Amino acid sequence: MFGHKFPKSFNIKKKDIKKAKEKTKEFQKIWNKNKTGFQKGVKKIYGHSFPRKIVCYVNTSPYSMDNFKKNYISISMYRKDVVSTVIHEASHFMFKKYYTRFCHSIGCNQNDIEEIKEIMTVINNVEFKDVNDYGWRIHQKIREKAKKTWQETHNIRKVIKRIKNNL
Repeated sequence: MFGHKFPKSFNIKKKDIKKAKEKTKEFQKIWNKNKTGFQKGVKKIYGHSFPRKIVCYVNTSPYSMDNFKKNYISISMYRKDVVSTVIHEASHFMFKKYYTRFCHSIGCNQNDIEEIKEIMTVINNVEFKDVNDYGWRIHQKIREKAKKTWQETHNIRKVIKRIKNNL
């Protein structure tokens, strides 16, 4: 997870499993209510629809994550703002799927791509109703520039170039 290896043993308590199952039901209700707006927003930003065959896990860790290669996103059961978290992780997935090659073509290394992936989620605040994607504090100045570029151009490649130039 995030470049770190953890022991493969797990000690998940029954109460955590119960809470995760309850959260899964809650997440499903929220998803059913928001999926149309989600698809429209993703398509507008990334120029592609979100894959229909992707798994969304609810996990018992405090971390949410994406795994493009294994075709899933995983949302922490501790997240209060489920919609923002799902959109954030889905954005990472779409960015990796459709714009990693472009990043390489403009000279990005893997660390740059990871930074850009995190900064890009600021666009979610523009394109999705009631989404509050704050990102990491260290990225705030670049996120504002990326957001401004998106609002001016609605061109994801220009946003990526702007972010790269400000890293």
